[in-house]
Amino acid sequence: MKPFEKSVPFVLSIMKSVLLFALFFVLVGGFRVHAGEAPSVRANYAAFSGAFAPLWIAADRNLFTKHGLSVDLRYIAPKSRHHKSRR
Repeated sequence: MKPFEKSVPFVLSIMKSVLLFALFFVLVGGFRVHAGEAPSVRANYAAFSGAFAPLWIAADRNLFTKHGLSVDLRYIAPKSRHHKSRR
């Protein structure tokens, strides 16, 4: 008998054990699934431009809540037009 032929039954027994464990996990774990709260996401925008239109449209049509998200859109106003470090 060659050396690798001795390890074949061992590898098959390990594979069978892993498969049975995975099957048990799927069957038992599948019954404990509960719906959670919608994930909360904050989406910030710093300009009123067309680039952010998809966010506004999705918020107006409640698409975020339809797909299970709680999105908070916030405008972040710039402090000034020019930075003080540029004089």
